[in-house]
Amino acid sequence: MLSIPNSLLTMTALFNAGVMLFLVREERWKKPVNLFFGIFLFALAIWALVLIGFQSATSPLVAIYFGKAAYASALLIGMSFYLFSTVFPEGARPSIRTLLIICTLTTLYMLALLEPSFLIRDITFTDSGDVVSLGVFDYGIFVALFCCFFVGGLVRIWWKYVRSKGLSRTQLFVIGSSLSIAGGGGMYYNLILASPFSHDFNYLWSGPLFTTVIAIMVMYAVFRLHLFNARVVATEFLIALMSIFTFLRTLLAVEPRDQFFNAILFVLTVVLGTLLIRSVNKEIRSRELIQSQEKELEKINKNLELANRNQENLIHFITHEVKGYFTKSQMGFAAVANGDYGHVPDALKEMAAQERDDIHQGVEMVSDILGAANFKKGVVNYVMVPFDVVEAARAVFNEFVDDAKERGLVYTFIPPKEGVCKVQGDKTQLTKHVFHNLIDNAIKYTHEGSVEVSVLAQGDRVRFMVVDTGVGVTPEDRALLFTEGGRGKDSLKVNVHSTGYGLFIAKSIVVAHHGCIRVDSAGAGRGATFSVELPRVSDGVAIAGVETGS
Repeated sequence: MLSIPNSLLTMTALFNAGVMLFLVREERWKKPVNLFFGIFLFALAIWALVLIGFQSATSPLVAIYFGKAAYASALLIGMSFYLFSTVFPEGARPSIRTLLIICTLTTLYMLALLEPSFLIRDITFTDSGDVVSLGVFDYGIFVALFCCFFVGGLVRIWWKYVRSKGLSRTQLFVIGSSLSIAGGGGMYYNLILASPFSHDFNYLWSGPLFTTVIAIMVMYAVFRLHLFNARVVATEFLIALMSIFTFLRTLLAVEPRDQFFNAILFVLTVVLGTLLIRSVNKEIRSRELIQSQEKELEKINKNLELANRNQENLIHFITHEVKGYFTKSQMGFAAVANGDYGHVPDALKEMAAQERDDIHQGVEMVSDILGAANFKKGVVNYVMVPFDVVEAARAVFNEFVDDAKERGLVYTFIPPKEGVCKVQGDKTQLTKHVFHNLIDNAIKYTHEGSVEVSVLAQGDRVRFMVVDTGVGVTPEDRALLFTEGGRGKDSLKVNVHSTGYGLFIAKSIVVAHHGCIRVDSAGAGRGATFSVELPRVSDGVAIAGVETGS
């Protein structure tokens, strides 16, 4: 059965060893902060274990060996902490020169401990406690090395604290203050009392308890750097405490039956705890992956939004500039064709008229692109007034009479038989970009046959329709027609000036007027019917039942 000091030392060793194993798995040890902190914890665990051996030894020779091992592990504690102080919190690796000097001094002293008469020369067991004979010079070397390492590391931590800001300053303060208090207590019981001058070795077990406090505070500061997940740490810490508790119950049990059941409980705690930790790890990794993907997607969306905004601004700039040049050229060619500069040869007049028409087509194309960008950004202002769709549609119809006649098409306009066909809307936008666009497309994409334009009142809606016998619309093309830049697969073969923005603009305007636009077609070569439905009004007042969207 373990004594209370040895039980506490056992708990300390298990705790430090458990944290160390947590650090070295999954290649966390490759980070310098984790590596040196892991060595520090390993040294603390070994120190606690050899002190158990020292206090439990019944032979002076065995006690001497355990005592020397305790000094060796204490020196390793100081060395590892000094190296930890060089890398925390920045994570930079110490220089090769520093490593060589520290490791060389530590190794030489440990080799010297192998000499039987070095440091611990004799141990005598008495009723009042163990009497340890220490070499004053040998002990002085140990104290000098340990203080250089441990106190030097502590000074470095406080120096970094003075020069740091923000989160690092808080972390360094936590480590510095905990080390100053707990380290001072440990050094008092293990360096001052247990010295060649005081000869009090009864409280050696107190030192590891103080260093456990240091380990907990260092862990807290390291966790604040987000090197580990807090949920994983909490789970593993809880499982470790339960394992230590059941292990101690096994060791302290007097009856064999109690030892057997406690041992079973210990094994179950370890097995089930391991499964629980793996489950938590798996869940957290999945969540971290999802969060990482969401952050990446959010970053991509922001970049795309910025790129779209820049693209729209560039389009606005280019289209305004190009449209200005086109307009000037168009006016110049129109003046030549109209004879404003006097008599010109017929060939030049014909060429000027052709260039005027081509430039007009270019101006329309640029206007479509600019208009599409405006509609996409939602910066179009509408002047909403009541107007008669029949009159507007007839006026647009008349504009294309010559074009239809030139192509040999049967071109007809069918007015409503009854009912008022007034709508509340922007007459200019609807006339220019909707009615004009649909009739123009019908004539361009119909090689022979007919184009029929009609307007009728249907309940609370006004329907404008254009029916042609042209190239028709395939199901694949239908999915693209009303999208930005979308057009039919073979549209450029029929209309080389197609931009794919006309129907997109038309749909944007119709939707803004709480209407709907659609196309019906039996397929390629079988014509198409484009229809627009808008809310009907009477004397400027919407008819009851009109929907507010499409």
